[in-house]
Amino acid sequence: MENRERFYDVQSIHPFGIAFSCGLQSVLWFILAYQHYQSWTKGWSGPTSFGLALAAAVFMLIGTLVSIWQTSRPAYTLEMDEDSIQLRRRRLAADEIKRIYVSWGDDPTISVKPRRWLFVPNDYSFKFSENPAQSMRELIHWAGENNVSIVKRRSSKIYD
Repeated sequence: MENRERFYDVQSIHPFGIAFSCGLQSVLWFILAYQHYQSWTKGWSGPTSFGLALAAAVFMLIGTLVSIWQTSRPAYTLEMDEDSIQLRRRRLAADEIKRIYVSWGDDPTISVKPRRWLFVPNDYSFKFSENPAQSMRELIHWAGENNVSIVKRRSSKIYD
């Protein structure tokens, strides 16, 4: 029996634009929180609106930091065996994968959605670094052999 283990260099698809937009929203929420703080100290309103605006600002700041961290992560290796794939540190058997989302376009991306997950984890969204067309064909062929459904969509709708 032939050992059909294959390795591909892949990189995260998290764009820098998301980090920038989260940072901008965080700044705007901090400005809003400051305005609510001023109205609270002058007796015009209660502390509730200040607390909510500050919580939203901190949440957006955390989102910004996570986005910046995701954009700076190095490339990693996708390993495909006969009946499983490994992304980062986790191995997924074919029966643990609900579906694979494939976006076609100038810069094709792939997202692997595990069973029992409501969304695609960020570590499972990637694009091939070298020879993406051939690598994607092999991934689609692997999915066909292992009865994993493939959903082909535009790249803007890959995060279902």
